[in-house]
Amino acid sequence: MEFEAHPVDLVVIVLVMVLVTLAGQRLSGNTKTLRDFFNGGGDLPWWVVSTSIIATLVSAVTFISVPAAVFAPGGNLTYFQVVLGLAAGKIAVGVLLAKPFYDSQGPSTTYEYISARLDTNTGEFSMFIGLLLGVINSGVKLLTAALVLDVMVGWGIPWCALFVVSISVLWSALAGIKTVIWTDFVLFIFFSLGALFMLIFIGLRLDQTLYEGLLSLDSQAKLVLFDFSVDPEVRYTIWAGVLGGVALNIAQATTQGTWQRVKACRSAVDAQKAYNWAAVCYLVHLIILGVGLALVLFYAQSPLPGEFVDVLQESQKGCVYVPTGGGKTIIMMEDCARRLIDADKAMTVVVVAPRLLLANQLCSEFVEYVEPKLELAFKNNFNILH
Repeated sequence: MEFEAHPVDLVVIVLVMVLVTLAGQRLSGNTKTLRDFFNGGGDLPWWVVSTSIIATLVSAVTFISVPAAVFAPGGNLTYFQVVLGLAAGKIAVGVLLAKPFYDSQGPSTTYEYISARLDTNTGEFSMFIGLLLGVINSGVKLLTAALVLDVMVGWGIPWCALFVVSISVLWSALAGIKTVIWTDFVLFIFFSLGALFMLIFIGLRLDQTLYEGLLSLDSQAKLVLFDFSVDPEVRYTIWAGVLGGVALNIAQATTQGTWQRVKACRSAVDAQKAYNWAAVCYLVHLIILGVGLALVLFYAQSPLPGEFVDVLQESQKGCVYVPTGGGKTIIMMEDCARRLIDADKAMTVVVVAPRLLLANQLCSEFVEYVEPKLELAFKNNFNILH
């Protein structure tokens, strides 16, 4: 294994893992019975369970993919529709399933409950689907976490995945679901503070006022919240977000994780309250969306290095993709200047934009950037018409 991270990075990783583990173990207390191990003893506060419900859905995937979806070309805030659907889905689970799950006395798993309510075959089928969904979901999260960790420490994806799995097994073995829920609570605090820190950290480095930033984002159509398209190729729509989010939550509610968190509460009312307030905890996703917007403004103000221009000049085939806000305008203006300087006859440059005001702004920026370079190259022996 090749260690690429700075020793301080490794110390931070180890320190966080140790502190979260100790905090989760200390808060969860002792496990005396199998009921304590699998169902948390039925004495956990609803607000801890509520944050645990959301913490299982916030991962490296969220912190990487959500800001990237906003930052990418054509990206916007339509992921908000998914957040809205997932939040509504949590309320639906609280209303429809929390009380029946909590009040059931015989079954010890959600699959036994389904078997008792319907039939054995349906219960076994639901168990198969639940396990398959859990494996796929955990596999995606594990791969993403391993990829991020590998970038930081350079251990290789297999070793990084093994490290993440080892920590997860340790948390589960210490005190069962109680440790898992309490560590989820601690991690949710870390996630929320981390997202808020990123938003403030980037925001303090912007030269624009909030109003100017919003105008800039609006000119790039970054503030779009809803999409009512019925095109199946559109990634985030109101139908997929809200209807799909509610349906997904109800489907996932039949997995063992939901059963354990309901049973871990002190009463049926607390179980319903945990799921209702879990919808409010989705506010952290809105902060993460804000991070994506802040990145757009930051890289518009501080473009990526000009080496991208050289890549464009040298590439004989294929495409070079630069994210929105990543300095595409600077790259295009530099490329335009070079082409005009190298041209052996008059050239026409057309600036195209989705809005007239934006086109006028870009045209002025092109002239302001290109004109000094042409003056230097041709000693004022040129004309620009615009």
